[in-house]
Parts: sequence; structure tokens; C-alpha cells
Amino acid sequence: MHLVRFAILAGTLVVLAPSGWAQNYPDKPIRMVISFPAGGPTDVVARLIATRMSDRLGQPVLADNKVGAGGIIAASYVAKSAADGYTVLLSPVTPHLAAASLTRPPPFDPIRDFTPISYVGEASTAVAVNADLPVSSIADLIDYAKRNPGN
Repeated sequence: MHLVRFAILAGTLVVLAPSGWAQNYPDKPIRMVISFPAGGPTDVVARLIATRMSDRLGQPVLADNKVGAGGIIAASYVAKSAADGYTVLLSPVTPHLAAASLTRPPPFDPIRDFTPISYVGEASTAVAVNADLPVSSIADLIDYAKRNPGN
């Protein structure tokens, strides 16, 4: 008999729960915090994404550059914001690595304080030198720099 009552109660809760959970998200603008200056590659990507998010969500997504400390300022701001989905961070992993390795104590825990929601992309970085420089690898460049300090 207890099992039947439990089943009825559980069934009733399952039927009623969605109406209690229903929310009109988003019902106000979303702030997308960008960890690097306006006009840079991170900013350009963030603004493209913010525009598309605004179109899809029907609410403004405001790009907000909070620069400094290798992105730690922006990441700290978002980590301390309310966990309500209205403040999001668009950033490379740089601030998380910098905070964990350069500051004691770190201003945030990159694992506990953030939840990744989307992979945006990746970028390659290249090192180029004058063709007349006698190097053809990073190791050669380091050796050359050690042999020729100040050049």
C-alpha cells in the first residue's frame, strides 16, 4: 500500500514539476564579458557570437570588455557574478592558467567557479623572423638569442 501511495505521489510531482520549473529565460539582457581589448581577435569573435545570440534569444547580448591582468579581471568579475545565466565570459583559457599559476591565492577556482557551455574555436600562433636571420626553428632562435644578447 505504501508503494502505491509513493507511486501516485511521484507521478503527481512529475506532472506538476515542469510548470514550477518553467522560466522565461532570458527575460532581460545578457552581459557577455570579454577578457581582452576591443578590436582584438577575442573581441571580434565575441561580438559576432553576441549578435547571433541576441537574434536567437530575443534579448540583447551586450559585449562588455573588462581588460587587464591577462584576462584575470574579466574572469574574476564573472566568477563573482550571480550564477543566473545573465553574465557569461567569452575568453581563451589564458586567464584560468594565469590565475592558477601567477596569483596566490588565485582570485577564482577555474574548475569550481566556471561551467563551460560552448567551444568557440581555436587559433594558431606563429613565430616569424627575418629571412636573413640564420635560424630555422624555435631552438635555433633561442640559441641565437643566447649567443647574441641585446640584438
